[in-house]
Amino acid sequence: METPALVDDPVLQEDLERIAADDSIDWALLRGKSVLVTGSTGLIGGVLVRALAAANARRGLGLRVVACCRDEAKAAALFGKAAPFGVETARWDVRNPAVMEGAVDFIVHAAAVTASRAMVEQPVETIATAVDGTRNVLELARRENATVVYLSSMEVYGASCSDDVLDEHSFGLVDPLELRSSYPESKRLCEALCVAAASEWNLDVKIARLVQTVGAGISPDDARVFPSFVRSVLEGRDIVLRTDGSSARCYCYTADAVTGVLTVLLRGRPGEAYNVGNDATYASIREVAELLVKMAEGSGSRVVFDMPPKSLSGGGCYAPKSRLRVSSAKVRALGWLPKTDLAGILTRLMRSLGG
Repeated sequence: METPALVDDPVLQEDLERIAADDSIDWALLRGKSVLVTGSTGLIGGVLVRALAAANARRGLGLRVVACCRDEAKAAALFGKAAPFGVETARWDVRNPAVMEGAVDFIVHAAAVTASRAMVEQPVETIATAVDGTRNVLELARRENATVVYLSSMEVYGASCSDDVLDEHSFGLVDPLELRSSYPESKRLCEALCVAAASEWNLDVKIARLVQTVGAGISPDDARVFPSFVRSVLEGRDIVLRTDGSSARCYCYTADAVTGVLTVLLRGRPGEAYNVGNDATYASIREVAELLVKMAEGSGSRVVFDMPPKSLSGGGCYAPKSRLRVSSAKVRALGWLPKTDLAGILTRLMRSLGG
């Protein structure tokens, strides 16, 4: 069966069709099962839910997809077209114990505070959402004997000032006295909770450490770096950097991240962590901005710098300066390969946001 139209964004629709057609995913393991997704209205959760609906339609999986959310109106708007293809919404604030109807076979735990400003202005809530939420997800998985993948972050690696390749056992410093450390420190603790549950409760839980993930599906008003840069060039404005732009990362396109998460969910080993990112995209923030300006030739945009005193950009909201070249060799060994390079990420994001 052809993949139905699930979204208005043609770029995201192409991505959903690509994911549903990807034979490297063990779709047979999901046949007749129930998948619960927390953080379903976020970027990864939102793309994942609709990708599962697309696969359900294309492959006749008989899959039940439960999109957990706090904002039911937002969820209804996102998943209205996916409802006929096995998607239902459930109101659940993961900081509270779960009350779910029906069996749960798989859980993708994507709920988290992801806005940098919130990490600084609401650090208690950031930590509580991560730690209490993960404990409640693991308790649900224990009751249901469900398989879990926890979505963690490259920020668990802390500060690194070299270009050395980081595998899943390489760690730098995270200063617990910095307010923004509420995010990476809580992510580290959640990973420890997952490993503890795998050992003590014999729970099938694995960890997907996502690098910075962007692409179709991102909200047009998202304040993070990539969409902000893209909106600037689409509107013919300069890209303004509030730091020197030397921090470097690997990146991952949304559709690639979703197939990576599904690979870890279905093939990963309990108690193990896997970096999900495209090694070939490693670049500094400044290099990303310069590439985007070059790609949008004719926009009139430039890369300019406006650094506040002491480089306390955003009141300390930005992650500490670091260079995080993470290796995805471990997840690649499970059969996953990213398909979108850095230029492709920017091109598809520009198309998705209206360029």
